[in-house]
Amino acid sequence: AAVARASRAGYAICLCTGRSLNCRLPSAHELGIAELYLVGCNGAVVCRLAEDGSVAETIFETQLSHANIDRIALALGAGRAQKADVGSRQYYRVEAADEVQSALVAAHNAIEQTTPTDLGSDYVAALKRLDRAPNKMTVFDPDAQKLREEAAALGALENIEVVMGGPNWADTVDTAHDKAAGIRLLCERLGISIASCVAFGDGANDASMLATCGLGIAMAQGRDEAKEAADRVSAWTNDEDAVAREIDLLLASD
Repeated sequence: AAVARASRAGYAICLCTGRSLNCRLPSAHELGIAELYLVGCNGAVVCRLAEDGSVAETIFETQLSHANIDRIALALGAGRAQKADVGSRQYYRVEAADEVQSALVAAHNAIEQTTPTDLGSDYVAALKRLDRAPNKMTVFDPDAQKLREEAAALGALENIEVVMGGPNWADTVDTAHDKAAGIRLLCERLGISIASCVAFGDGANDASMLATCGLGIAMAQGRDEAKEAADRVSAWTNDEDAVAREIDLLLASD
């Protein structure tokens, strides 16, 4: 309802997420608005969505190079569960039917409401045989601190960083085409100044977006990277309807 009120007040609405095109996301119809945009896969894909949530138009996309696929899958991903977002498809690998890894992937799929395809043990070669390269890759580990440290020390990537996208997984972010870059592209398309944009976020992959938009608001439970990049931190968490409350405050001050 708050998003619909913002739309009626003249705001363009864009979902900015690490999720891919086949993940469960609210549609324009569900939000009660006429037009909805998506900056997905941490900025690697920018789309205009149809009312039912399907992709009406792809405005921009970037794909991972084979060198980056090798580095992420064979170095950071060695011995860990992995997943790749390729357009509207997802592919995963779990090491030797590891129960812990399987549980992490299953929990992640439940959040995104997707059913990815298992590429098996020949994961990297299978990815390279696909008709297109991944837009994003994800690596899972029950030891979040270890994963964070190894991701930060990975190095030797072409314009790619790996950041914590959730409690037990790390995602690739194209530094040239992250969420902030995706929003800039959309602003150019719509004739909007990015200084007039309001961004809400809570993850490390939201940091550049929160810092770049005219007003960046981090959720109360957000990661430190998000809070440090934002103009301010909300008094409320996601579970306390922070975005809706902040939208209503914004509209009341306009």
